[in-house]
Amino acid sequence: MTRKNRISFSAKWRYVKGCIYGMQQSSLQGYIRVLLPNPFSFQQIDRTFEKYITELFPRNDLVTHTAHLLICRILHLVTAFLRQNKIAVSNFFFINPENRSININDNEKTFFVVLPVVDPIATKETLVSLIRCVELLINESSEQALGRIDSELNILQGRIRRYALPSQNRIYIALAAMEMDIPLELLRREFISLGTGCKNIWLNSLISNSTSSIGVSITKNKLQTSMVLKRNGLPTAVNYRVTNEKEAASLAEKTGFPVVVKPTDRDQGRGVSADLESAQAVEEAFRRASKYSANVMLEKHIEGVGHRFTVCNQQVVKITRKLPAGVTGDGEKTIRQLVTEKNNIPKKRRLAAQLPPKLELDGEAIGLMSQRELTADSIPAEGEFISLRRKNNATTGGDTVRLKDSEVHVDNIELAIQAANALRLDLAGVDIISPDISKSWMEVKAAICEVNAQPQTDMKTMTRILASLTDLENRIPAYLLIFPGIISMHNAWKHACVQANMLNCNGLSSASGVWIDQKKVGDFEANSFASAKALLTKMDVLAAYCVMEETAVLSAGLPLDYFDAIYYLTVEEKTIPELLYRMVKPHADQIVMMTRSP
Repeated sequence: MTRKNRISFSAKWRYVKGCIYGMQQSSLQGYIRVLLPNPFSFQQIDRTFEKYITELFPRNDLVTHTAHLLICRILHLVTAFLRQNKIAVSNFFFINPENRSININDNEKTFFVVLPVVDPIATKETLVSLIRCVELLINESSEQALGRIDSELNILQGRIRRYALPSQNRIYIALAAMEMDIPLELLRREFISLGTGCKNIWLNSLISNSTSSIGVSITKNKLQTSMVLKRNGLPTAVNYRVTNEKEAASLAEKTGFPVVVKPTDRDQGRGVSADLESAQAVEEAFRRASKYSANVMLEKHIEGVGHRFTVCNQQVVKITRKLPAGVTGDGEKTIRQLVTEKNNIPKKRRLAAQLPPKLELDGEAIGLMSQRELTADSIPAEGEFISLRRKNNATTGGDTVRLKDSEVHVDNIELAIQAANALRLDLAGVDIISPDISKSWMEVKAAICEVNAQPQTDMKTMTRILASLTDLENRIPAYLLIFPGIISMHNAWKHACVQANMLNCNGLSSASGVWIDQKKVGDFEANSFASAKALLTKMDVLAAYCVMEETAVLSAGLPLDYFDAIYYLTVEEKTIPELLYRMVKPHADQIVMMTRSP
């Protein structure tokens, strides 16, 4: 043991590729010893980490042992910190299956722990850092420890950043899949595999293996998107490609102010200038947009408020109203005071999401106020919204309000679905500008301003999207046969073939390879774990039967988090070893003993 002041841990930790002890993914296992002062309070630890960790410590009335409760807190902090930094580990961990207590003292104990892992280095570094932080809080006052903890966690964030998923959507996909009990595998940092066998799908953010690549390509160019929508009779703004600032100003005067200037091939509001009222402003906006792209467009400004419709498989799963950053008057305070008040409201960090920027009364805000003949010292009427940004993106501090379907006219919902269909997209974010979303777009002259093939969304919506994509059927029937060294591979395979046929499994795997419909389709150099993993992701497998040696399971774990049944093949009077049983029992409804001659 490497001794730390009051919490010590194994020098060596074991990484297991497969699923064990109820884990949905790979894991790291080792021992942690706790020696606490008596009496001991968790108040300082809980209060301190509320500032750093978004997920509150879950209440657990079944655990009353002080040292055990501390281990629960530490492992929760580790997994929550990893998730918060876009590393897709589940919130499940396993503690003390062997109950290796070294002291009957309630505050001194050794625990065997199993932690979920994407990368063992990231999990180990996070565990070590958070144990160090907890020790500081045990041994010092929170005031003394806080600065060192702040520094420790900032350094840790930098060290584990390279293991993070590259977008907010991807961490939500992974966490939603684990919450919904969908088999999950990270193919690379960009690509996620969900489900097994013929139920398997791939996602690259919210682009699925069924999404039209042509449709995705078109949405990357706003002018091309507008052209496709117009050909389908759908409303869009009048727009033009512009090649220089003089041409942009000339077309703006011809089209009529106000106008919008933006790159045709950038998203997240980069380079966008909206509500432009003069030729000078248009020329400046063209220069600004040109910094982001050589392809710039000008379009007629559409009066109204932006709304995002998230469409999945012919259904709108989320509708939001997108407001630019600004303040709402109360009839008493000046705009300057309202801005200060808004900036002082504590902002709670959401999982895997950046905090919005502070609102400033800069040139853009002053320009928008002057258009309405206002200054920072003006007092808006109660309920009057004062926009201080032209863009309504979250990156510029914009606010998003979720709407109920009943608040939106059915024609507008149908319009969003038609837009996704026109571009052959199974998943899309359709932005519609409307002065009154409760009225039909045909009545109030609303228009589609953009379609995004990879819309950013939230955890709640992601569960709806995954339910739609998988139709809540994401697993094929799967069975596992484990056999000990006293039984030959030949006899185990003969038994497996007979049973697989009885169970209507068209896919089999063993250390010798992978078979589908009685034809060998893969060879994995005597690796039964790798063979099983391959079988379980093949699209032509309707039901899978995997064969693994006992030693392979003990070493690598299970290739799947759940099997319809696990069979243990042995000889008479032999039973499944206790350690193996505890490792695999959470991963099947039934473990069946079967006997056969060696």
